[in-house]
Amino acid sequence: MPHLRAASLRVAVVFVSFGAIATVSAQEPTTDTPIAAEAEVPATAADRADRARRAFGEGRIEDALSEYRAALALAADEERAILTFDVGACLFELGRWEEAATNFLGAADLDPSLRTIARLHAAIATLRAGDVDAANAMLPEVDPSDAEAVALHDTFVDERARDARPPPSPSEPANDDGEPPRETDPAIFGVRPGFVVWGATSVGWNTNPAQSGGAARTTLSGTATSGGAPVVTVDAMLRYSFRPARTWMMRIQYAPSFFGLATSATKQLSITTHELLVDAATARTGRWELRFGGRSACSFIGLSPHSAFLCEAAFAARVDRLHREHLRTRIALDAGGQRAFGDYAYLSGSSVLVDVAELLTIGRAALEFDLRGRYLGLGELRFAATPDSVPACDPRCQGADYVVPTGYAELAPSVSFTYALGERWSLRTRLGLEARRYLGTSGIAGIDESTKVRFDLRGRARARLEWTIVRGHGLLASLQYDLLLSHSNVAYDATSPVHAFDYDDRRFVQHAVALGLEAWR
Repeated sequence: MPHLRAASLRVAVVFVSFGAIATVSAQEPTTDTPIAAEAEVPATAADRADRARRAFGEGRIEDALSEYRAALALAADEERAILTFDVGACLFELGRWEEAATNFLGAADLDPSLRTIARLHAAIATLRAGDVDAANAMLPEVDPSDAEAVALHDTFVDERARDARPPPSPSEPANDDGEPPRETDPAIFGVRPGFVVWGATSVGWNTNPAQSGGAARTTLSGTATSGGAPVVTVDAMLRYSFRPARTWMMRIQYAPSFFGLATSATKQLSITTHELLVDAATARTGRWELRFGGRSACSFIGLSPHSAFLCEAAFAARVDRLHREHLRTRIALDAGGQRAFGDYAYLSGSSVLVDVAELLTIGRAALEFDLRGRYLGLGELRFAATPDSVPACDPRCQGADYVVPTGYAELAPSVSFTYALGERWSLRTRLGLEARRYLGTSGIAGIDESTKVRFDLRGRARARLEWTIVRGHGLLASLQYDLLLSHSNVAYDATSPVHAFDYDDRRFVQHAVALGLEAWR
C-alpha cells in the first residue's frame, strides 16, 4: 500500500528533521469521541493506520501509538516495515528512547529502502538514551545528494556535541562584573520554540561589601569596610522563541534582576536592572552558526525610593564553528554605549567587547578556554582635593580638583571546567585573570607625586555545585563560592610616599558564598 508508506514517513520524518529532536509539547486530549468508538471493528490495517496518523497530527501520541500497534498486528508482510517505523516515531515523541531505537532498527531490517533514514532515527534515539558509543555504531553512511538524510545526520552531530557535556541550566549566574548572563549553549536547534520562564534567587554572605560587583558599578567605593554583610539576588527571565524559517531562530527576552547588600550603604549597593534582548540565529550546515541582535538595559539604585542610575544599549554578533563533535570555537563581538544619570554621569561612554573561546567536551566533562578583551571609554570623576578627601594634601592642593579616569582597557583570560557527577549532580569551576589599564592619568594638577596611571590585576575563582531536583520543567539547587583577589598600584597608605596621595585602596581580598534555587518551565 504505497499511500500508507508515504503518509507515514511524512509524519515521522518532518518532525525530526526540522529540529524537533526535543520532544514536542503534548496537547490536551480532545473531547472528541474516542478513536476506538469510531468503528466497532476496524476492517483493515489501513483503517487503523489512518486513525493513527490523524491522532499523531493532533498531538495525541499515546492514541496514535495504540492504533499503529493495532495496525501492525493486522498488517501484511509488505506493510510491516513502515508501520514498525511509525511505532518508533510515536515512542520517540514520548521520550521512550530505547524502545524507539529498537523499532527503528526493526524497520531498517524489514525494508532495505528504509535503512538509512531508520538507522539515523535509531542513532538519535540511542544518543538521547545516553549511549554515545552505541549511537555512533548505528550511524549509517549518508549519500550527500539525499537532503533528508544529510539534515538528520547534521542534527545527530549537533545533538552529540551538546549531549557530550552536562546540560547547562537555562541561564548561567551573572558574570563577575554584574552584567547580564551570556548563553553557554550556542546550538539553535537546542532551543525549543515557544515560551520559557526562568527564575532564580540566592542568599549568601559577602566578606567585603565595599568591593562588591554592585558597588563597583555605581560609584568609586572607599577603602574596604570592616566586617561582612548578607547579600540577596533575584533574577528572572521570560523568553519567546520561534522559527521564521527552518534554519533560523528568533528570540525575544526580558530579564529583570535585583542585587542587594544589607549594609548602611544600601542606596549605593542595591541595584535593580531591566534588560530587553532581541536576536536571531541561523545554522545552515550543522557546523556553523551565526547569531546577531541587540540588547538594552536600564538600572536603578536604591530600594524605596530608587533613582535612575544607568542605561545601556549594544549590538551583539557571534559566530560558532563546530570543528568536530567535541570541539567548538566561539567568537563574539558586543559594541555599544551607556548613559549614566545624576551624580554618576561620569560613567557615560562607549564600550566594545571581543570574546574568543574554545569549548572541548569529553564524556561527562567540558573544558572551556576563554580570552576576553574589553574597552570602556568612560568619563572622569572630579572632586575637590581637600585634607578631608586627600589627607596628604598640602597648600599646593588649595582649590585644585582631583581627576580620576573611570574608563579602562582590559584583557581577561579564563578557564572553566564542568563535570557531571551523576544524573542530577554537576560541578562547575572557573579560574580567571583580569588585567586592567585605566585610560588617562589620575591625580592633582601640579602635584607630581599624586599622578599615576592606574593598573589593576585581579584573580577570580569560582566553584559551583548544582543539584537538579526536578528535570524537564526543572528545579535546581546550587551552592556557590567566589574568591576575588585584587592588586593595584592605587593602594592608599598614609605612611608611604608612593601611595599617600592615592584616592582609594584597590588591594583587597573578597570571599562570597551563596545558596541558590532556580526554577524554569
